[in-house]
Amino acid sequence: MKQFTSLLKVGSAAIAILAGNALSAGDAAALNPKTSGEWLCNWGDKGSAALTAVEAENALACKGSNTMISKTAAQIDPEKSYKLSGSFKLAPDSKPSKFYFGIIPFNDKGQQISAESVGAVADTETELAADCNPEDTVVKIKNGDKWQSGQFFMIAFKADDSGKKADLPNTELSGWDVVKVEKNGDVFDVTLKNKCGKKYAAGTKIREHRTGGTYIYLGASNKDVPSDWTESAAAFKKADLWPGTCGAKILILANYGGKPDQAMMMKDVKLEEVK
Repeated sequence: MKQFTSLLKVGSAAIAILAGNALSAGDAAALNPKTSGEWLCNWGDKGSAALTAVEAENALACKGSNTMISKTAAQIDPEKSYKLSGSFKLAPDSKPSKFYFGIIPFNDKGQQISAESVGAVADTETELAADCNPEDTVVKIKNGDKWQSGQFFMIAFKADDSGKKADLPNTELSGWDVVKVEKNGDVFDVTLKNKCGKKYAAGTKIREHRTGGTYIYLGASNKDVPSDWTESAAAFKKADLWPGTCGAKILILANYGGKPDQAMMMKDVKLEEVK
């Protein structure tokens, strides 16, 4: 769980930086960031100093563990197909390294979609059995038979129980960490580690949510960086992504969890429409 927790922390910092980058008509239908100036590195322009051009290879090199995010977002059309691709290899004299390659999803307001907002736990739709207030740490629900305890679980309010889950992404969430779920007479008590933070009346539709990987790793997930140029690619449609996705930025977790003496190279990184 150590690696998973680390990824969650990475994502929390990124959300703060990326919030408010609304998608607009000027955003590209395709992305092909080739220079260091086209990337945010460790969530800021200063971090881009970790990227250097390798002209002989027509590539970029990244030294040390860095989160690389394309500055531009591509709009995702529900009627079209897309391909994420890029070629990667270890830099000369680098120790072995790992990387992630994928996208960061955004809604139509340019807000990053979080894993917990779409992490609906199956068959947990129910209702509040009593009013819920922001200061509460115990929330009463009608049916908790399928609910689970754990630090990555939480309550989602105003849930759609029609089976369509039309509320996703749902940002009306309690804090993380369900300490226990226990039957108490005709209802269930959901005990949270922290204050609920939400005010809703009895009868409000709810479900349990669980957080997960912060980004969508379409191209590579904790993969060894190859010693020779190797393409990582994935084809997808909007329906393959998280609910509510209208735009995407390219993400590379370079030399994930690595040290300064680890380095990798990349070229021909693209997010494009395919016919």
